[in-house]
Formats: sequence, structure tokens, C-alpha cells
Amino acid sequence: MAVKMAVGTFLKKVQAIAGLRHPNVEELVGCCVEHGQRLIVYRHFSENTLDDMIHGDTTDDSGISFPWESRIAVALEVAKALEYLHDGDGGDVAVVHGLFRPEHLLVDAETMRVRVSGCGLAPFAPTPSGSTSEDYWHDNYYPPEEAAAATDNVYGFGVLMLQLLTGRRPYDVARPRDERRLVPWASARLQDLSTLRRMADPRLGGTLTPVPVRSLSRFADIISRCVQREAEFSPAMADVVQDLRRAMEEARAVSDGGELPLAWNCSL
Repeated sequence: MAVKMAVGTFLKKVQAIAGLRHPNVEELVGCCVEHGQRLIVYRHFSENTLDDMIHGDTTDDSGISFPWESRIAVALEVAKALEYLHDGDGGDVAVVHGLFRPEHLLVDAETMRVRVSGCGLAPFAPTPSGSTSEDYWHDNYYPPEEAAAATDNVYGFGVLMLQLLTGRRPYDVARPRDERRLVPWASARLQDLSTLRRMADPRLGGTLTPVPVRSLSRFADIISRCVQREAEFSPAMADVVQDLRRAMEEARAVSDGGELPLAWNCSL
């Protein structure tokens, strides 16, 4: 590990991480403290990350795509992991994921199952010294008034959902100046269906299953609540999980012919 830590302290923190047991949380299976090394071993799940899924090609050589329903499914899997971490699993101390970002979300591209990695590893991360990379993550995945609480993860989850919706990164210097920061640019557009349609990832318009209006609108409403500036009004992840389940039901209604799809036109 990059951080110097006494063996006893290291083992105590590893023991706490090992106690995290949930289908959507990466499973720790062991550690090593021999020969001055501090190693943590996890059970292999996938080499694909959500960052790859969102910002890479939506279709790989195997023909695996990332349509709307799959995006909701992934968001729901991540939300269930955060709900477990924040609720403390029936009375245990709640865990705030100090390294929450798409690169730490492992995805099985065939089943769309997700496991959150890096839980409890923030104490092992080296303290940044003028790191522009760390500044980037802090500025874009944490609320403006950081409280070092579970609401940090709620805000970061909202940023993650925005990426699933738009296909954009949290900050993109290649875009026009007023569109570079995703949250302020998108926040004013989430409540209007016409602008919401235009800001959605253009690649969704080319998928076989169209995007349903009600599901898209509910997804946007969840984002709005997660990225609001006032931390005291942030939703509980349990509520987010329930809302995402409803969004999934509404998305499936289109597949079953129960709702008219969104009239997609990315040129508007």
C-alpha cells in the first residue's frame, strides 16, 4: 500500500472491510502483511468498469450494448449497494464510500450486475499533494458544501446518474464553456421534457428499445434530488432504490407495449 500503516491498524481496518457482505459490494477474501507488504485480496468479479460502459463504445466486439433499461438496471444495482453501506446493515456503523466514482464500479457486461469496489479503502489512499487528478474528482463528485457524510455519496450518485443519462463526463474541457461542468449545465434542464430529450445520450436513439417518457422523467427527477446543493434535503438511498425500481417498471412497460416511447430526435 502507498500509505505507511502499523500492522495492527491495517488488520483492524481490513477486518471492518471484510464485514461488508452484500451482493453488490466487492468481496474481500484475504490480506497479506508479510515482508513489509500490505496487500488486500478481493474475489474477481469483472474487468469492466462503469466508466468503460458509459464513456467507451456502447457496443463491443461481442455485440453487448448499453440501452436505456440496462442503464437503469446498473443505477439500481449501485443504489442498493449504497443503501446497504449507508444503513449500516441493521445497526452497524454506516460506511461512506470515500472513493465513489465510475472507475470503482465493476460491471458484468452480460448480466448488468454490479459490484462496488473500494469500500473502506479511503484510509489507505495516499494524501494528494497538489494533485490535479484528485482535485478533479473532489470538485465533480462531491457537493459544493462537503459534510463528509453519506450525503457526499448521494451527490456523487446523482453525478453518476447524469453520466448514464447524457453520456458526458462530469467535466469536459472540449465542450463549450457553459457546458463543461455537467451538474450546473444539466440541472436547469432536467425538469423540461424537450430539453431533457436533447441532453440525453444520442447513442440511446440508436438502440432497439426506445426510451419511455415516464421512465426518463422519473430518472431525471431522482438526479435533481441527489445533486441539490442543500445536503439536508438529499434523499435517502432507500428512497432512491424504490424510485429506480419504478423507473425500471416504466421502462419495461414500453417493451411490453404498455406505453408509447419517447419520440427521439437528437437534432432538435
